[in-house]
Amino acid sequence: MALARAEDRVVVTLDNDFCEVLAHAGATRPSVILFRIQHLLAPAFFDLLMPILQEHEMLLSQGACISVKPESVRTRHLPLPYVPRPVGGS
Repeated sequence: MALARAEDRVVVTLDNDFCEVLAHAGATRPSVILFRIQHLLAPAFFDLLMPILQEHEMLLSQGACISVKPESVRTRHLPLPYVPRPVGGS
């Protein structure tokens, strides 16, 4: 994350924790694109990623967390509000 922030890069991940780490830190960088789609092959992944990078270029340059699901794309400006996860399994 520090390297992505220092080099003004966008993190592309399948790991939910990246946006949570940003929220906990109150960070405004780096931007993150979170794919919530399992078993996506590389060609299909790039077919989804490239239009998102182009369509949301301005938002990503300002600091954002973008969540990509099969049926939707959700954008949120950074910093994100931090809401702790409940402890335990209830």
